[in-house]
Amino acid sequence: MLSYFNIIIFFVLLIFLLLATYFDLKKRIIPNKLILIFLMVSVLLLVIRFCLSFSYSFLFNNLLSILITFLICFLLWEFGVIAGGDLKLFFVVSILLPYNLSLFSNLSNFSLNYSFLKYPIFAVILLLASFFMLLPYILSYSLLNLFYKKNLLFLKKEFFNRINLNNIFYCAVSLYLISSILNLFNASINFFILFFCSFVFYYLILLLKKKRLSYFFGFLTVGYVFLLIATFITKKQLFSFIDLLIILCVTFGVSLFLFLLKLIKTNVLTTETELSKLTEGAVLSNNYYYDSKKNTLLVEKINFFNHLKRLVMGTYYTNLKIDSNKAGGLTSQDIAFLNTMYKNNLISSKIYIKKTLPFMPVVLITFIILNFITF
Repeated sequence: MLSYFNIIIFFVLLIFLLLATYFDLKKRIIPNKLILIFLMVSVLLLVIRFCLSFSYSFLFNNLLSILITFLICFLLWEFGVIAGGDLKLFFVVSILLPYNLSLFSNLSNFSLNYSFLKYPIFAVILLLASFFMLLPYILSYSLLNLFYKKNLLFLKKEFFNRINLNNIFYCAVSLYLISSILNLFNASINFFILFFCSFVFYYLILLLKKKRLSYFFGFLTVGYVFLLIATFITKKQLFSFIDLLIILCVTFGVSLFLFLLKLIKTNVLTTETELSKLTEGAVLSNNYYYDSKKNTLLVEKINFFNHLKRLVMGTYYTNLKIDSNKAGGLTSQDIAFLNTMYKNNLISSKIYIKKTLPFMPVVLITFIILNFITF
């Protein structure tokens, strides 16, 4: 009886994902009515299956699947990775399907035996696998667009300038100092740790140079004086040009990678449009904060760290009118608000929006593929 249930569940999910794909392609939104109908069907099938098996472990796994999926999807929604409709969709999938069906696995010899896949997290696996399916297209599109003339000129102007190259050098020199001091105590930095530290130090040096420039140079001076004295006393060869060159190359590579990510986000995956051409579902690249008492509008770019900082301080939602991190896109009320702000000369007619792709077709294809895999 339960084997028939797998077939029923597969076709219920398949029909639902086909309908979600249709609406995502046509209207770029998953209707709440569709999710509500699927939710009721899922709960009904869950109750019937529990009555047939009368397994409390099965019920517990379903509840665990719901909890894990909701927490992960909520965090992704909060930081704008997925839309509200996607959150609801994967939440409902978690109710009906805690584990992979592997319905067509006999047709394929491919299997995965990772221990974490044994947990009731199929909805999360479906979400992550869909991201990986989409990633090659996004990377290819981004890399091809990086070679446009305007992007190459931007790279030359903003990255290969004296200030930024100085920052890279200071980062390498600081890492080399710390590496040499560790070597003094017969310790060493693993390459992967060095790679990670390059990320941290690059941003740290930007912060230190901006706020406490004298302290930063004092740190370097005292550090290298200490190192010279230690080298003289211990008679160890702590300075190596090859080590400095390796650290410099790693730091340069990391800083270039970070800059290219920023360039892709701002110049490739963001486009400029006229306010009059905005449509529902478009996702803005900025947050709009409006203080009605002072009649002031703040247009703010929100990155991960600023988003997290505002959330911790409790100021993220204060006076927030349009949230660019919510991937659901603009509503008719949002567009009316922007037009009102334009008429009051608080914003220009130029609006920056994110380039987005329909996600449901990828989820549908991924769901079918996962049914050929055993895990």
